[in-house]
Amino acid sequence: MSVYDKKTDEEKAHWYSSGAQFYVEGRPRYPVALAKAAAAVAEWRQHSRVLEIGSGPGTATQDFAALGGNFVCVEPNADFVAIAREVLAGFSGLSFQTSTLEQAELSSPFDIVLAASSFHWIDQKRGVQRIEELLVPNGFVVLLWNKEPQPMAHQAEAVEHAFKLSD
Repeated sequence: MSVYDKKTDEEKAHWYSSGAQFYVEGRPRYPVALAKAAAAVAEWRQHSRVLEIGSGPGTATQDFAALGGNFVCVEPNADFVAIAREVLAGFSGLSFQTSTLEQAELSSPFDIVLAASSFHWIDQKRGVQRIEELLVPNGFVVLLWNKEPQPMAHQAEAVEHAFKLSD
C-alpha cells in the first residue's frame, strides 16, 4: 500500500497546495515526441473526447491539448485548477472539475482517458471501475510518468543484499 492509498479524498485535494507554484516550476514537462507517440497509439483525433485524471497545473495537458480534442480535466486540488486555467487559457475545448475521479460528476463516454503522473493517486479498485464505466468500447487509457526509473523488486533486493554483505 502506498502513502497515497492512506489519504482521504479531502487530504489528496490539499496534498501539494502549499507548494503549488514550486511544483509548477520544478516539475519537468513530457517530451513533445512522447505526447505525439502516445496520441498516435491512442488514435487521437481533433474531436476526441478526453478525460484527464489529475491534470494538476496543466503540465501534460498543454502538449496534448495542442493535438486537439475536447477535454474534461479532473483535479482535486483547487490551487492546481486555478493555475491550469491560467496556463491553458489559450486552448478551447477544455473544462475542469475540482474533484477526484471517484467523486467527479461525469456522464459523457470518453474516447481517451489520460493520466500523467497521477494514476497512483486514484483508488485502484474504484478508479479502474470508474474508468471502465466512462470509456467507450475500444477506447484508450494513456498512463504516463516523468519520474526516474524505479528499480525492479529483484534489483532492490540485490542492492540490499550487497549492502548487508559490506557490513
